[in-house]
Amino acid sequence: MEDVSVHVSNAQNYIEIFYTDNGQLKSKLIRYSLKKIQEDFDFLVQIHRSHLINPSHFKYWKNPNTIFLTQIELPVSKNYKEQLLSL
Repeated sequence: MEDVSVHVSNAQNYIEIFYTDNGQLKSKLIRYSLKKIQEDFDFLVQIHRSHLINPSHFKYWKNPNTIFLTQIELPVSKNYKEQLLSL
């Protein structure tokens, strides 16, 4: 998962895992919690209450509250911004 996972988003009782496959961004919905996946995959970094990212896919800051990853933009909440900046 570490090589291909771009980010994970919370979707009520499910999580949506976004990953790359042959250069295409794809997603898969599974029944799991965001907290549990963060415990199981400690390389993922929380940037928002609903989003975890794989920092290896970080490209740039679009503005002070938005980052661009491989093929996707995500919001960064002020509660998690310092943790992201420290990487």
